[in-house]
Amino acid sequence: KCVERDWYTESFNCTIADNECVGTDYVDADLYKGGISLGCTFGAMYTYIWAIGILASGQSSTMTGTYAGQFAMQGFLNLEWAQWKILVVTRLVAMTPTLFIAGFTDMKTLTGLNDILNA
Repeated sequence: KCVERDWYTESFNCTIADNECVGTDYVDADLYKGGISLGCTFGAMYTYIWAIGILASGQSSTMTGTYAGQFAMQGFLNLEWAQWKILVVTRLVAMTPTLFIAGFTDMKTLTGLNDILNA
């Protein structure tokens, strides 16, 4: 059972009324709310651990796609570029749109985009 002292209210806006911990209830959650929930339950440090894990997961996925694009670009276009030039171009092509959207969008919209992409 949740106890008020376990929510670390000094770091987050957490209340027992808003966050009932009943195992049989469905929770409307996403990646952002998951991190906040960890912070409310275990402390602020767990939100940073959560963020590092999500970042590592995203980097792993991005690198897989980038390597695939790199080999496809090199093979289909029959490029004779130096390996480092191919690496730079493919990483810029892969990361620039993501960084642009993340830089000019609010957290609610990013969470919605993430939910759509992972549905």
